[in-house]
Amino acid sequence: MDRWERSRRRARDAGLAAVTRWTRRAVAAGVVLSGVLGMGLAHLLPGQAAPSDGPSPAGTGDASGGRASASPPAEAGRLRLTPPHRAPRPSHRRPHATSGGS
Repeated sequence: MDRWERSRRRARDAGLAAVTRWTRRAVAAGVVLSGVLGMGLAHLLPGQAAPSDGPSPAGTGDASGGRASASPPAEAGRLRLTPPHRAPRPSHRRPHATSGGS
């Protein structure tokens, strides 16, 4: 291997290393910015957390061991899904599958 080829290889490796560094920095900046924007939007637009059906985490209840009394969830006034009055009936057609347009 001659000297010219080695210098070309070094230059190529240095360029690829620089691209790798900039790519890592860009990804890290994107992650940080998405977190900051998410936190900012969560603060500016307070949403409604879905009520959890499971037990509350340790240390989050009141002194009697139950859940702490808080304001009712904002979704309490909304309609909830209800099951149908009777189960759907199967169709009398033969099952078929359609795939593509041909």
